[in-house]
Amino acid sequence: RMNLPENLQQREERTGQSGYLNVNCQVVLKQGTRRIEVRMELDNQADDHRVRVLVPTPFVSETVVADNQFGLITRPTN
Repeated sequence: RMNLPENLQQREERTGQSGYLNVNCQVVLKQGTRRIEVRMELDNQADDHRVRVLVPTPFVSETVVADNQFGLITRPTN
């Protein structure tokens, strides 16, 4: 559970964190496969709060793919 400002006004005024985000995350490893399955259940009870997930890896790449409500965006890594 993460406490968050309930709305944009509370965020701007820095007057509290009466909103919240509950996160339930389950990582599933299956024998004989290289895939890691991640199941996430979010209960976002804060207005106007965007949530992102960052998965750090030891791999070096020239681009990164970000998923959003409008589709996929490919960006160079700097």
